[in-house]
Amino acid sequence: MTDGIFIAGACQGAKDIPSSVAQGAAAAVVWSLISQGEIEIEPIRAQIDEERCSGCRICNNLCPYSAIEYIEEKGVSRVNPALCKGCGTCVGACPSQVIEGQHFTFDSLMAQIEGVLWDRRPDGGTTVYAHTESVASD
Repeated sequence: MTDGIFIAGACQGAKDIPSSVAQGAAAAVVWSLISQGEIEIEPIRAQIDEERCSGCRICNNLCPYSAIEYIEEKGVSRVNPALCKGCGTCVGACPSQVIEGQHFTFDSLMAQIEGVLWDRRPDGGTTVYAHTESVASD
């Protein structure tokens, strides 16, 4: 179920009986959540290092929850933690590798992908991804 504002019944327009029954059942499920008073949410959220963000906006277009906005004045993207569900799509897609999920990083995400693909490599298991940071010389 998606978070947000729900409308059902006649406020949407005229309904036939099957639609009214289906929407009534959905409204009952939502009401059961609302009536609890508190809802437990996942603590995992994405964070963008705005100092290093290139402003490419790739993450803005890929976020399935529209949780990333572009800040025109700064030329960077920023995550709205109230909308973010921590799916990690933006973490894996960021070409600058400046987005991290709380409790997981770009490197840990790539390590998981390598683990899934280890037996599918045509060369018999050579590393698919190796993170290398540029080191400034003195």
